[in-house]
Amino acid sequence: LNSNDLLLCLISGGGSSLMTVPQNGLDMNDLRHVTKDLLNCGAEISEINTVRKHLSKIHGGKVPVYTKAKIISLIISDVTGNRITDIASGPCCPDPTTFKNAIKILEKYKIKNKMLGNKKNFNWKTLPEMFFKQSEINSSKPLLWFKKENRYHPLTWRNIENKIKKLSLEIKKIGLRNGDRVLIISENNPNWFIADFAVMASGCITVPTYTTYTKEDFKYIINDSNAKLAFISNERLFKIFIQAADKNKNIKNIITFEKVNYKKKIKKVIYIEEIFKKKENTKKFSIDKKNNDDEACIIYTSGTSGKPKGVVLTHKSILANLEGSIDVFNKSPLKNERFISFLPLSHSYEHTAGQFLPVATSSQIFYAENLEKLFINIKEEN
Repeated sequence: LNSNDLLLCLISGGGSSLMTVPQNGLDMNDLRHVTKDLLNCGAEISEINTVRKHLSKIHGGKVPVYTKAKIISLIISDVTGNRITDIASGPCCPDPTTFKNAIKILEKYKIKNKMLGNKKNFNWKTLPEMFFKQSEINSSKPLLWFKKENRYHPLTWRNIENKIKKLSLEIKKIGLRNGDRVLIISENNPNWFIADFAVMASGCITVPTYTTYTKEDFKYIINDSNAKLAFISNERLFKIFIQAADKNKNIKNIITFEKVNYKKKIKKVIYIEEIFKKKENTKKFSIDKKNNDDEACIIYTSGTSGKPKGVVLTHKSILANLEGSIDVFNKSPLKNERFISFLPLSHSYEHTAGQFLPVATSSQIFYAENLEKLFINIKEEN
């Protein structure tokens, strides 16, 4: 169907059970069980509809998402005063409710854990979508902890979300487009997390690199990945990297996590805190639409047995790994846990288990200072 077509929809009460498509990670049994549980708990029909809308790819005004055609709906109900957004769970009507509303209803009737269980990704198509959905629920809670002046300091979900939005808008201003590759060269820290999600939210692909790389390693990665932008944590790494990138015409901008001394005008160097300080209207932000089969990141091997090799990981593959990981803890679900991040985030294991899994389980991440202080940091975060 296209914009020249006209779609007629006849909708009546009871239609929600006849026309539905479960969200990713759910099946029809899940939808039946949650409706039954809510009815048994005495939930109002408006509450049941709110939950249904956010478990379905059709309900809650999502039909227009799947077609560009003009839609005319004839909506019939045998209940006087029934809201059109509630009839058949409103497949063609704009939905005023939010995912957070649905979660609150599940919590109200104490069936959230039973419903979600190990299906925490039921409403997530991509990793940025996972973050923003989770942030909507956990906005005021701490997410990332970093060490400063001998003690850990927290950053809330809301704080991180705001920084991701500002950085994503900056990436688009720089001129990057869908599918462009972006290097992250840094030790584990909150800005690594922020840069990663900002890159993906912009429709670009993260290319994490090891901080142990030499100038020649960086030169190879830059050319092989065809990167257009680089995030670098400190001056030591910047000095090594700039030797490799100085003559590269693709990388015109570098964003640093610390101020660096760079007097040449060959590359534009931007200090990340200056981006965060901008009074940017984050309402302009939107997650770049991607399919879950699109590339999320390219993880390079360490290069100990020859040239580093880039392995492409899609949003779908990482989300599937998260679902499998959560399944392992089915009898003791992960929730509001404390993770300590110490393996390099440039490694696929830490990237998934140390960063994305905490987000999927509404948990907290503490960044270890280094391996020598790991056990001290573990005691501190407890």
